Amino acid sequence: MSVSVYYRSIESMHPAQAFEVRDAADRFTTEFDWLTCDSPRFEQEKDGYLSGNVMPVFDCQNETEESADRLGGLYDAIEVLRQLSQLHGVDWEIWHDYEPQGIGKIINGAANLQLTEEIDSVVQIGNLFGEVGFDEEELEEEQETTPQGFGVWRATIHETSADYARQEPRVLKFPGVK
Repeated sequence: MSVSVYYRSIESMHPAQAFEVRDAADRFTTEFDWLTCDSPRFEQEKDGYLSGNVMPVFDCQNETEESADRLGGLYDAIEVLRQLSQLHGVDWEIWHDYEPQGIGKIINGAANLQLTEEIDSVVQIGNLFGEVGFDEEELEEEQETTPQGFGVWRATIHETSADYARQEPRVLKFPGVK
């Protein structure tokens, strides 16, 4: 399972302000290793809005809100947006792949309740996948093995390419048309 979390400034801004926000974001993101999530990146759109996205990496490393080891997860990405909102007056609207109409906002440095609940849910689901040990390579290996006592059914086509070439093309015939 993968999900991208998208963010966009609520108001457009001057390119100089966008540069200051991106510079501050770069300073904030260096505090983390970003092992469990992409580092937040920002692009200014043609209409002046600042936007970007992050993608959490769901593996066996569980993320908690009080992540003391500073791995750089989804909570930390939201914290970077919160700090930018508080220090630079940039408010954010946030959504993800499964809720394109929006999961919440960060206004004046505070995340609304809907946003924190939705981020908690995304992280918890990711942690469940990590605890189960969802590993795509492991799944591929399991699919290749055959359980004992069961045969594998394979469809075979007995038609050779020469036989196929000799067949007349199939044409649909409609009633009343000659």
